[in-house]
Amino acid sequence: MLKIINKIIFTIVFSVFVFNSFLFSGTGGKISGTVKSAKDGFPIIGTNVIVVGESMGAASDANGYFSILNIPPGTYEIMVSTIGYKTIRMKNIRVTVDETTTINFQMETSVLKGEEVVVIAKRPLVKKDLTSSKVTISDKDLELAPVESFKDILSTKAGVTEGTDGSLHIRGGRASEVQYMIDGIPVSSDVGLSLSKNVISELTLISGTFNAEYGKAMSGIVNIATKEGAEHYEGNLSYQLGDMYSNHTDVFTDVDEFDPLTFTRLDFDVSGPVPIIPKSSFFITGTYTGSDGWLYGFKEHNTMDMYSFVGDDWNILMTGDSSRVAMNTNTSRKMMAKFSIKPFNKTKIVYQFNGNDGEWQNYVHRWKYNPDGRYNHESRNYLHALHFTQTVSEKTYFTLKFSYKDHYAEDYLHKIKPYTFNEDLDGDGRIDTLSYSSGFSEDLNNNGILDTALTIDWGFIKKYGAFIPNDTWYTVSINDSTEINIPNYVSNVDRSNVPAYHFYYGGQQMGYYITDYQTYTAKFDLTSQLSKSHQIRTGAEYNYYNRHIINSTIEMSSRTQWLPYIASSEYAGHDDYTNNPYDFSAYLQDKMEYEDIIIQAGLRYDYFNANDYDFTNEIHPQGSDTLRVKAKQQISPRLGVSFPITDQGFIHFSYGHFFQMPGFSYLYRNPELKKSTGITIFGNPDLNAQKTVMYELGLQQQLSSTTAFDLTVYYRDIINWLSSEYNFIDNTFRYTKYITQDYGNIRGVTVSFTQRSRQGLALNLDYTFQIAEGNASSPDAAYYDNLNNVESEKHPVPLDWDVRHSLNATITVNASNNLGMSLINRFSTGKPYTPNIQGMRSAEENSDSRPFLFTTDFRVYKNVMFGKQRIGISLKIYNLFDRKNQRYVFSDTGSSGYTLIPTYAGQSLAEHSGVSGLHTLDEYLYSPTNYSNPRQILVQISWHFQ
Repeated sequence: MLKIINKIIFTIVFSVFVFNSFLFSGTGGKISGTVKSAKDGFPIIGTNVIVVGESMGAASDANGYFSILNIPPGTYEIMVSTIGYKTIRMKNIRVTVDETTTINFQMETSVLKGEEVVVIAKRPLVKKDLTSSKVTISDKDLELAPVESFKDILSTKAGVTEGTDGSLHIRGGRASEVQYMIDGIPVSSDVGLSLSKNVISELTLISGTFNAEYGKAMSGIVNIATKEGAEHYEGNLSYQLGDMYSNHTDVFTDVDEFDPLTFTRLDFDVSGPVPIIPKSSFFITGTYTGSDGWLYGFKEHNTMDMYSFVGDDWNILMTGDSSRVAMNTNTSRKMMAKFSIKPFNKTKIVYQFNGNDGEWQNYVHRWKYNPDGRYNHESRNYLHALHFTQTVSEKTYFTLKFSYKDHYAEDYLHKIKPYTFNEDLDGDGRIDTLSYSSGFSEDLNNNGILDTALTIDWGFIKKYGAFIPNDTWYTVSINDSTEINIPNYVSNVDRSNVPAYHFYYGGQQMGYYITDYQTYTAKFDLTSQLSKSHQIRTGAEYNYYNRHIINSTIEMSSRTQWLPYIASSEYAGHDDYTNNPYDFSAYLQDKMEYEDIIIQAGLRYDYFNANDYDFTNEIHPQGSDTLRVKAKQQISPRLGVSFPITDQGFIHFSYGHFFQMPGFSYLYRNPELKKSTGITIFGNPDLNAQKTVMYELGLQQQLSSTTAFDLTVYYRDIINWLSSEYNFIDNTFRYTKYITQDYGNIRGVTVSFTQRSRQGLALNLDYTFQIAEGNASSPDAAYYDNLNNVESEKHPVPLDWDVRHSLNATITVNASNNLGMSLINRFSTGKPYTPNIQGMRSAEENSDSRPFLFTTDFRVYKNVMFGKQRIGISLKIYNLFDRKNQRYVFSDTGSSGYTLIPTYAGQSLAEHSGVSGLHTLDEYLYSPTNYSNPRQILVQISWHFQ
């Protein structure tokens, strides 16, 4: 009922505002300053200050002061004019989200009518109103850098480290503690990180104590402002192709042969005014990427193959054709469409669609010779958003945003689609029992009536369980006279359950996983410049979630007559449940700008309701009563201060409390408390919020007209960090339940140095020293510790992504406007690991470090102009020097290429080395995924037209 009510409310509110056509745009910035006489310095009253090309502007007051609010991020021209003075046109003014760009004008008296002064603005190297660490990346930065996505350039910034799995960690927090936003709308990391860099107008990374308007994050905010339509028709088309090329054939297969079609990418975008409709524009872009990968396996086995190890008689069935198989393939499609209209002078409406889908497979080393046994993965994400903005006056505007987000993902071996099932399998006109002992019968819906064509879908499976089709997949020949049919699914008995240090000789992964999320969001923000010194921002946000999960295992055993079967959701091995949590937040922020000090003070309120029940008996939850869980809420203060210490130097201090609920999977997992073999894991809908307190002290100092540096010291204190606890009931029932009781602390220093382009050379250096410690890196640590009979840590230890030193250097050389190159050099000390010998921990958790990492990425480009058309060609080389960086190491040596395991294991493999299908211990141990990617060479051809 609550779900229906929420949807009705959302639909009514959405419809009312659509039909009233009254309101919004994206989050913007502010331009302010003074207009004075160049002759005597007196303020000039009533001067018109206009943003050229935009219906935005202001008039100077009695003190010559003006301010223009809600300017979308980008580069603009400002025109200042009044009677008796020369008109000033200032170009190349950069506006950034949530920042104030200060410009002071000195106007000269005019002798002739129409006299103009043209000025080219220079973006300040230090920001007077910066009260917490913030990095802004423009679309030009993304275009010039040797990166494929904005994630690649984010990882080069101070305070950001990349985990071994590729996830981003900001200031030592877990990857889940980052909030991604698209045009002010919160989105999941799946949507945020999948956004094509071509749609980005500006990217803001807030790694410090962010203001009260931002929430649901404890580490950082990534705010993405997307492009809008141009004034005139224009577009871009580009095609990219390339391959890995390396001499490290001892680790990677076939990387010494270059196939330019291994990696392909096609991008297009077009924008301009919408025909017929005045004051409107559109921007449409799409990206297709295809990768055949660079990690290969060989199809020596099919899934039905098996093995027999009896004494010295070892036999391995090999029905595969030994063909080479790419094992990390990836295909994706992305699209964004944005339509803007200004139906009235002070009203703007924007509709936006973002979508992406893709299919991929992951390299799993143990499946190297039976690649058909691995999961296929697919996902899709859609975002529909309607934005309204209404300018009430020169000093006040408000925005409304409505969005609908849809996420769907599936992991499977063979896709199960709705199908028809004949209950009369043997055609005798009767419902026949398949197994009297187990109770499985052809009467799938248990109604005792013969249905000749029964439709089976996931809803039916949840309620009744069902056998799934197992038609012939393909036929293989074992010899000249014998052919066998290989079905979709086979029993894993005597196939994939192989001994240690062996590759899989058959079988397949038997899980089937579906996630299906919808999120409805309504967001309101009001901004008002109450006076020259006070800018008030206030707002509220509501989110309603529909979360559907299917986690199932396909069973094939004597119990199912060796037919593939999925049990109903009443049984362990099949979870099928829906949850509808919702949350609400509100904030009040005051930006106080005085001559010698800027203060940002705010309060934020967060409310979360899991909308679920928990069990009253925490020790013996099964069979206990249920009780609706209480909502979680918090009021969080935020404070930031910036003040000058020199003519070109500013110090800032910030402090704040932050609130974030754990991910939904930790709240709702295994809601019916079904027992499983080993240690059962339960979710906990009554989890408390995670909390952190963050402090930051920073200094910005401009050294010259082209150089500046930024020094920041920070500390984070994390309490109620998501973790788990182990409960032992009896010898037949042990379980782990998620709780919030872990602790962590992070402290660090970042130094950034900027050398603005001088004689064509620009340089950015970002250095971070950081110590990231906590009770556990993963919320599941207690579960795995108990599985391995290891005592969990009782005090903070280095976290898995703890990188003590990192240094990133970005160098850009522009010989001319149409010729240039750029380099990104990355250095970091190694991440920690836990020493372990023969399964026994030999030291404290994460007490030793892996080798350091170093990588250089390179790009060179050349553009040729043909009138207004531009043809460009660029060469990108990732891992320019083809360095073998060690990602994963053996815990007994701390090296990716050497381990002590052969000294005490693998003798049986060596003794049977002549057996067909058997591979050496070294090949099993030394996986290519132990190392970072080899050198990659990409060539791109582009065409800009207008």
